[in-house]
Amino acid sequence: MPWSRSLVVPLTIVASAAACSRGNGGTEGGGTDLAELLADQGMADPGTEGPSPVDLVADPGPAEPGTHGGGGADGGTEDPGMEGGGGTDGGTEADAGPTQPYWSDGKYIRDAQGRAIILRGVNYPSDDVKYWQDKPADSDMKDFQFIAESGFNALRLVINWDRIEPEPGNIAQEYVQLVAKHAAHAAEAGLYVIIDMHQDLFGMGFGLHGAPHWACDERHYESFVPQEPWFFNYFSEEVSACFDAFWADKGLQGHQQKAAAAVAAAVAGVDRVLGFDPHNEPFPGTLSFQVFEHDYLWPYFKAFAESVGTALPGRLLFVEPSVLFSVSHATTFPATPGQLQAAFLPHYYNPGVEMSHLWDENPETDLVAVAAAAAEAERLGLPWGYGEIGGAMETPNLDDYLDSLYGFLDERQAAAFLWIFTRGTGGFGLVDAETGDWHPHAKAFLRPSPSAVAGTPTAFSWNYDSGVFEMAWEEDPDAGGTEVLLPAWLKAVGYEVEVDGAATQLPQAFLYGRIVVPGGKGGLRTLRVIALGRYPGGDV
Repeated sequence: MPWSRSLVVPLTIVASAAACSRGNGGTEGGGTDLAELLADQGMADPGTEGPSPVDLVADPGPAEPGTHGGGGADGGTEDPGMEGGGGTDGGTEADAGPTQPYWSDGKYIRDAQGRAIILRGVNYPSDDVKYWQDKPADSDMKDFQFIAESGFNALRLVINWDRIEPEPGNIAQEYVQLVAKHAAHAAEAGLYVIIDMHQDLFGMGFGLHGAPHWACDERHYESFVPQEPWFFNYFSEEVSACFDAFWADKGLQGHQQKAAAAVAAAVAGVDRVLGFDPHNEPFPGTLSFQVFEHDYLWPYFKAFAESVGTALPGRLLFVEPSVLFSVSHATTFPATPGQLQAAFLPHYYNPGVEMSHLWDENPETDLVAVAAAAAEAERLGLPWGYGEIGGAMETPNLDDYLDSLYGFLDERQAAAFLWIFTRGTGGFGLVDAETGDWHPHAKAFLRPSPSAVAGTPTAFSWNYDSGVFEMAWEEDPDAGGTEVLLPAWLKAVGYEVEVDGAATQLPQAFLYGRIVVPGGKGGLRTLRVIALGRYPGGDV
C-alpha cells in the first residue's frame, strides 16, 4: 500500500502474516506466496530449529585494510565507546558505572548514578530541513514538552542515511545540525533519545528513505516493478540484490557508519542521548536468517560500535534482529554481550491488528511473542524492549489491545516505543489532527511507569479500571531518588500516593511529567498511586 507517515504497514508483518493467513483474505493481485518466501529463508518448518549459535560461532576477523568493516572478537584494544564495558561478560557493574554515562548490567540500562532506566516513549520523525523551515522555530520543542508531560521519557528519533550523505562522502551538515537540535530539545524536555538509522525498502532508489540512491546499482532500480502489499517488495529480486550488496560490502557499510558518526559527533554533548539503533528492521536479502544474523549482522553491529562509539563514548547500541524474528522467535546472535554495550530492540505488531484493524481479544499471540523476546534477551544477557509497537487509529479496540500488551511489557520491565508521533485522522499517527491531542485510544498508553529506579525494580503494574499504579524496588541508598512517570491527566483528575505503605504527599514535581521518591533509605521500597478519576474522554 502507499507509504505515508500516518499510515505504515511495518515489515514485521511479513512474518506475522504467515500465522494469520495475512488477516485480510490474501494478497491483492496474486503476488508471491508467503510460504515460499519463508521457505527460502530456511523457515518452511516452524518446528525445525536452525543452526545453534554455538554451531555458528566463528571469528569473522578484522576488517581488510582500507575498508570500514567490523572485525571479530580479536579486533584489538577495547574502544571506550559502545564496545566492551559492563554486561554479563564484559566486567562488573562497578567497572562500568562510574566511567560512562549509560551502561548495561545485563538486564537493565543504568545511568551514571546506577539507576535502572525503564524506557517508555514514541518514535519521532526527523523529517528534512525543508519541512522544518516552514515551521515555527520552537515546533519540535513544543512536541517534546507535550510528549514528556503526557508521561513518556524517551524518543526513538527516526533519521535517514540518505539525508545525511546524499552523495558519496558529502555530509549534509544542515541536516546533521537539525538532528542535533532535535536531540538537544528533547533532552531539555527531559527525554532520553535513541537515534534510529531508519530504512524502509532499502532506500531512495525504491521510493522510500533509507540508503541513498547511489548506494545500489542503478539497474536494480530500473527493472523494479512495485507490487502490493508493499512489504512483499522486500522479496523482489531487485530489493534483495541491494541488501545482498550492502551486507557483502564493508566499504559501503563504512559510508553508513561514517554518516552515523557525523551525527554522533554532533550530539555527543547531549547527555540524554542513549545511543544508536544502527539499522531499522534488518532484512537479510537472499541470505538465510541464521547465517545472516551471525555472520553478517553481528559483525556489522561490532563495526558500527567501533566507528560510531569513538564519536559518542559511553553510550549503547540498540540492536535489532533480522526482521524475520517475528516467526523465528530466536536469533543466532552469539551470547557474548560483553563484546558490546548493547540492548535488544526488536519490533512487534499483532497480526490481526495490523492486517484487519481488529484485535481478536485473545492475548495469547502477544504473550507468546513477548515471552520469546524476553527469553532471547535473557540468553543474550541484554536489556530489552520493543522499538516499535502500535496499530492504526481506526482499530475499534486498539486501546484494549495496547493496554493488554503494555501489561505484558510491565511484567517483564521492558522498554516500549509507539509508532509514530505524527498528526492525522487515521493510520498510525498518535495525534488526532482535528483535536491536536492524543488520539481517542490514548488511555491505553498514557500510563504511569518507573523512569529511573534507584536500585533494582522487582515489579510494577498499572490497572486502568481500578486506577491504581503499584511498584516495588530494592533501593540502592547511594543512587539518589527514584523517578516515576505520571501523565498530566493524573494531575488533572487528582491522585493519592502511598510510599512504603504510608500515605504521603510527594512534591508535585510535574516538570517533565514525573514525580520523585526521595532515596537514601535502602532495602525494599514500595509506591502506590491511586487515581481519583479516569482519563478524560472515558471509554472509546
